[in-house]
Amino acid sequence: MKIKYLITTACIICTLLCFSNVWAQCSKGPRPEWATSFFRETLQNSRLETIRITGTSERDVREKFREEVRLRQLQVVGEPTAWIRATPGGEYWVECGPNRYVAYMLVQTRHNPDERHRLEELAITDHYPLSFRVFVPGMAQIHKGSKGKGAIFIAAQAATIGGIVVAEVMRASYESKINPQLSNSDRQFYIEQASNMQNIRNICIAAAVAVYAWNVIDGIVARGRPHILVDGRALSFVPYIAPQIGNNFASGISLTFNF
Repeated sequence: MKIKYLITTACIICTLLCFSNVWAQCSKGPRPEWATSFFRETLQNSRLETIRITGTSERDVREKFREEVRLRQLQVVGEPTAWIRATPGGEYWVECGPNRYVAYMLVQTRHNPDERHRLEELAITDHYPLSFRVFVPGMAQIHKGSKGKGAIFIAAQAATIGGIVVAEVMRASYESKINPQLSNSDRQFYIEQASNMQNIRNICIAAAVAVYAWNVIDGIVARGRPHILVDGRALSFVPYIAPQIGNNFASGISLTFNF
């Protein structure tokens, strides 16, 4: 009986935990990859970098940001110009509270002040194209930057499937013990236990289907971590390790465009 209640409770908890965390995760957008003080990337005609600003109010942060941009313009070209610009929508506020505001502002800098060198068009979006990842539990969520949500989907799916397997094995075991040589009470006990395991198996099947369906729907409709589009192409940052001569290895982050 303890095993029966344990399996049932595990299936129900995993399903409810999955749903509750999905809503919790969706209520707050994930942090963009560029929202860090160390972000620097080079494009064909410009450079992207992030400026971290703190202040006592949103207005104070924006004024400090404009002053920082002006100072960088002076350092680069000796006078304020359009060489440096703030990308519309390229900002991320990590903490807003009484007398403390922190924001990361994405800026774009020309390599050459000559305006004939076209500045790449940037866009910040949290939408992702539909992919086959949605059919693998947790993969679409991880791809969109919600690693916690993805892990929950994987764990919930694994728990429900495990519950199905365990309940079915125990049901078959109880049924195998039912034979005419047993007393009526013992035979009735095994029949009831087999029936209980069958009910638990069916509950876990329903939970597994519900988790999988929610995973697919969430993978399609949920917004992900904001990423950069350069001239309509996705900009991604992928860590790599490459073998070198003499049994050495080189590591770093590669910049790629996804068409």
